[in-house]
Amino acid sequence: MTFKDFVELTRPVIGGRGGVQKYVRSLFDAILTDDGRDILDDYSDSSYKAYANGTTQITEIAKAMSPHLDQVEFASFIFEFGESAQLELCERFKPYLPEINARNVGG
Repeated sequence: MTFKDFVELTRPVIGGRGGVQKYVRSLFDAILTDDGRDILDDYSDSSYKAYANGTTQITEIAKAMSPHLDQVEFASFIFEFGESAQLELCERFKPYLPEINARNVGG
């Protein structure tokens, strides 16, 4: 699955009303520890939009973020959206993750 695919699957469910660049930045923010969030300031809105559109791979920013990843932060982010969003995400990801359910959707 590409990052573009991930964005296309999740944005309709948890993307909010902002532009795609804001959504991508919020996803990255949701997986970072507090001491890693300043990394996001090094990238422009156009970079975040290019990641979402698949015109730029996330390789560079992923390398910068990798020492600062926090799986618990992402799980908390997903669980903030409530049960209906979690169940919708499960349905969308079922072809990729057959074992996905409401308890592990954030992990």
